[in-house]
Amino acid sequence: MKKSIYFLLSVLLLNSCNKQETAKTEIDAPDFEGSVEYRLKFIPNPGKNVDTLKLKKEFGEKSVLLIKQGAIKRINESEQMSLQLYLPKENRLYFTNKTEPGTLFYYRCDKTDNKDFTSKIIKNAAIIAGYNCDKLIYTDEFGQKIDYYFAPELKMDPKYTKDYTFLNKNKIAEIMKSVFLRQDFKIDEYTLVTEAVKVEKMKIDDKEFDKPKYEMIREK
Repeated sequence: MKKSIYFLLSVLLLNSCNKQETAKTEIDAPDFEGSVEYRLKFIPNPGKNVDTLKLKKEFGEKSVLLIKQGAIKRINESEQMSLQLYLPKENRLYFTNKTEPGTLFYYRCDKTDNKDFTSKIIKNAAIIAGYNCDKLIYTDEFGQKIDYYFAPELKMDPKYTKDYTFLNKNKIAEIMKSVFLRQDFKIDEYTLVTEAVKVEKMKIDDKEFDKPKYEMIREK
């Protein structure tokens, strides 16, 4: 269970989206800076007996994302990866666990190579948090299926994640170029839906992206 939590929360952090054809005004627009508040819910697949209360305890029901010039900070209610911090200049994903309060962990985001995947975009698929969203259908070579809903105006330049090969995040960013507002992560037992309920454009203090000071720093 712990390993699956690491994987699912890692997927949630940086997968971002955009439509492939973009108006000039959107191209010239600055990258989105601000916060996105998400709610999580778990939808059992037909015929599957899923303890959603246990999942809510493991993952929590709320997550808040801060983003500025490619730096991303995410605060989760979960016991594992309760704080996530991606720093583009280091190309590392730092995180903390409530169960191991004395250690700052990190992933090297170029440690694994890109994997083969297929993608399809459906335009004008939904309205989420007041934004008109397109939908990306993503499937990788291992059969992992994720749907993303995204507003192209919430732009994120893929240059910030160009070397982030872990979980194909650089390839996804190249296709989509914006912040997701809903993510449906599908596994055999259930679908984890992460959906934005509030988007706020605002200036973020650089100090929000300072690495936490811990006695021990350990690579995962």
